[in-house]
Amino acid sequence: MPEAPMTRPRLSIPSFSLRRRPSLSTKYRLGRVLGTGGSAIVHEAEHRRSGAKVAIKVLTNADAAATAEAALLQSLDHPNIVRCTECFEATDGPCVVLELLSGGDLFNRFQYQRRFAEDDVRHVVYGVLSALAYCHARSLVHRDIKLENILFDNHNTVKLADFGFATYAPSALTRACGTLGFLAPEVAHAQPYGTPVDIWATGIVMFTLVFDRLPFGTSFETLHGLTHASTVPYPPQKSGRLSANARRVLEAMLTVDPAKRATAAELLQDPWFQHGPTPSWLASPTAAPKKLGFWAKLRPRFMANAA
Repeated sequence: MPEAPMTRPRLSIPSFSLRRRPSLSTKYRLGRVLGTGGSAIVHEAEHRRSGAKVAIKVLTNADAAATAEAALLQSLDHPNIVRCTECFEATDGPCVVLELLSGGDLFNRFQYQRRFAEDDVRHVVYGVLSALAYCHARSLVHRDIKLENILFDNHNTVKLADFGFATYAPSALTRACGTLGFLAPEVAHAQPYGTPVDIWATGIVMFTLVFDRLPFGTSFETLHGLTHASTVPYPPQKSGRLSANARRVLEAMLTVDPAKRATAAELLQDPWFQHGPTPSWLASPTAAPKKLGFWAKLRPRFMANAA
């Protein structure tokens, strides 16, 4: 069955608005390069008139997927989702203006910190679930929740990013995509899936932050072996790192049966999120990372052919 197109009834995604400009530098003062990829270069920049700091993604290969992601981001408005303020075309190429997130990403912080206190984990998970509740209410599935796609602003607000695999799913999806280690069992089993895959991946993120390892590894074989009776594989001698309330939330997310897996809206009402100190990790890492091992390698993500 072909996958649902990136549309949803009663919700119009704005087209990629391309307004002609002579040059990117006429409006923005470009700074250092924040990142490069096969289809884009991301610059730190300053708006010449207002002085606002932003990140500008210049699409060097403006294919349909890249422009669709930009249009999608323009349609989203939530404090825990990276904000896209403008899309336009310059002589440099199509440009996407994003809020500048100077707090780095969760993967980088994890490399330095390795294991997070429960209060810090709660802060991250709550921010991700808040973004997902907003998306899922609109039948939008992110499909690539992982540490690298969870960013922070300079106030440590959680920001969900990288909607390159996201799609509207008023009906079930069939195309397997995502990142190994964060895939839900139903994706590994080539079953139709929907928004619950994001909840599973958020559970993987939570487990990883607490126990410094992926709960089910990175192989399809391990996921294929999971049954509806499977439980969370807490490492021996380490399960005490989580309170009973935190364990309840984690197990609700890592429920193998997607029909029984908790939703983002349900999880946000859990008592675990209703109290707790402010997270302690407020500064970006400055020391050299200790051990990286497996985590030094970004896990490959993929998009399979439609079933």
